Amino acid sequence: MHNVHFFQMKVLFLSDSYDNNISTGQIALGYMKHYVSLVGDHSPETARILLPIGVRIKDIYRKYVSLHENPITKATFYALWKKHMRHVSQPKVLPYNIIFTYSHTEIANNDLFNSQDSS
Repeated sequence: MHNVHFFQMKVLFLSDSYDNNISTGQIALGYMKHYVSLVGDHSPETARILLPIGVRIKDIYRKYVSLHENPITKATFYALWKKHMRHVSQPKVLPYNIIFTYSHTEIANNDLFNSQDSS
C-alpha cells in the first residue's frame, strides 16, 4: 500500500467496496495520513512523526490540490490538519541567510571582545 499514489487511493475509496458517500474532507484526511506515513520519520518511542526538513503544510496542501479535481479549501485543510495530525511535527529550521547573519555577527562581536581584552 506504500507505493499507492493518492489518485489510486481515491479510486479505492470510491470503489464499490467502500462507502460512496465519502466526503471530500475524508478524502483529504486520507491523503494527509497517507502522505505522512510515506515521508514522515516515525519515532520508535512515541507516536510522534517528524516531517522532513523543508516540508511545510502548505506544500502538502498544494500537492493535494494538484491531485484532486474538487479540493477542499486551504482553511479546511489546515483545520483538519490541526485536529487530526497533532502527532506530526515539522522541524524548526532557520533560513540560511539568518544563520549566516547571526554567525557573522557573532564572529564580529567575538573579535571585538577579544581585541578589547588584549589591550
